Amino acid sequence: MKLLKSTFVWLAIIISICACVTANAAETQAKKVLKVAFPETRGICETYADGTRGGVVYEWLVEIAKYTGWEYEFIGDSISQSIKNMEHNKYDLMGAVLKSPGFGENLYYPEHLMGYSYSLLIYNKNDQNIKGFDIKSLEGKMIGVFAKATDKIKRLNNVLEFNDIKSDIKYYGTSDEFESSLDNGEVDLLLVSDLFNKLADYNVALRFNSEPCYIVARKDDPETSAQLNEAIKKIYAVNPNFGEALFQKYFPVNYSNTAVFSEQESTFIHKNGPFKVAVVKNNYPFYYIKDGEPKGIVPEIFALIAAQIGAEFEYITAASYGQTLELVKSGQADILGYYINENDAFNPDGLNITKNYMMLNSIIMRNKYTPFPNDKNIAAVINGSCASRNIKHTDVAHFDTYEECLNAVDSGEASYSRIPVVVLEDLYMSDYYTNIIPVIESPEIYLSLGVSSSNDIQLYSILNKSLVNLTNEQTAQVLSNNTLMSGKKEMSFKALVYSNPVIFSLIIIGFI
Repeated sequence: MKLLKSTFVWLAIIISICACVTANAAETQAKKVLKVAFPETRGICETYADGTRGGVVYEWLVEIAKYTGWEYEFIGDSISQSIKNMEHNKYDLMGAVLKSPGFGENLYYPEHLMGYSYSLLIYNKNDQNIKGFDIKSLEGKMIGVFAKATDKIKRLNNVLEFNDIKSDIKYYGTSDEFESSLDNGEVDLLLVSDLFNKLADYNVALRFNSEPCYIVARKDDPETSAQLNEAIKKIYAVNPNFGEALFQKYFPVNYSNTAVFSEQESTFIHKNGPFKVAVVKNNYPFYYIKDGEPKGIVPEIFALIAAQIGAEFEYITAASYGQTLELVKSGQADILGYYINENDAFNPDGLNITKNYMMLNSIIMRNKYTPFPNDKNIAAVINGSCASRNIKHTDVAHFDTYEECLNAVDSGEASYSRIPVVVLEDLYMSDYYTNIIPVIESPEIYLSLGVSSSNDIQLYSILNKSLVNLTNEQTAQVLSNNTLMSGKKEMSFKALVYSNPVIFSLIIIGFI
């Protein structure tokens, strides 16, 4: 009897193990691993420095896998090689594929597309004969097109005909010849999509219409094709804007054309320099002296401007921001190093204000004993600037520095002050404010340049063009260079004591 029971127990264990093994085997079989073409393409198929991936195609595939259980093997061939291999059934999936005659006979196109790409006419940044804001400047120009992009070419001809523009079109049979034609001077413009990998190297003359693109599978794999089609349907059933939102995320309509300086502007620069820039003395992180040299956001921005136009700049210092405004208004300085604004259209100082060159996060520091927000609040602001129109207040108190603003809030003289985060870090390293607490949400602060409206308008134009040519990477680097981590400022004794009260209490007790 004991033997029978023991046999039964062992048999049950064996059956359970077999069932688990079978279940695991079934689960393993259910995980289909698909080969995916993943050519490095800006915004479409991207592999980052840490090995992670992104892009429109990648995010689509991640979402599709939630409905299919698929896993992926990404293959990073070139675009041309990926297209060839996909046509020869060497991959299972490929994204951002357009429909064109004579292409894709072996490919399965789902019922629903993954999104739209736009057609662009691009030109060399140093070409002054083409204007991105004037379609008439395309008159008589030679446009290079990829011969197989028939839909793009049709749309281009429609645009040219509608605007009564006569341009010549040159056809290219291979992608290499097509992509090199603009740099070689064979054509004036190139017809590409906004997926074009080298878009940042050129200016955009025109953007028009859109072409549907798809995530495609192999026709000889009907199971994968059916699963792909069904998954895309389900995704759109949950969120009809899924594809459009992804393209807007990776391809915002924000083409930054390079501004070219005219001969007249170049002559003005060399005849009238060096230009005087008004800044506040010892005003970290905007302007300060380190190792006998001007440092900070303003000097670094002007170094980037000087590299473009060959101009020279020298700095005139003042005790407060308000005084720098007066230096420019009175003609003692040519340029205001930084103009603090929240509203580009509102300028009470009578200056010509350039486009923004930097955005700073700000934080509202309020007195903890004062209700906020409140119509009776008093805003502490630096002389020459305005209180934010988005924050309730009944009155404004002006001070020369942000430090004085914080002291006023700490003492109760003012209710709150809006301060750039990079400035606040510096102030908290040198002092401690017992009656102040932060309010996290706050409007951003924008930095611009300012010139007197009575000056030659050419200086304003030159500065504006210089700022247009700065990249986001350049301005981000300038801001990064001027933080406390790079400044390595030492904490004051008072701030050290208040930030470590227990330790200092124990030290004092131990000494006594």
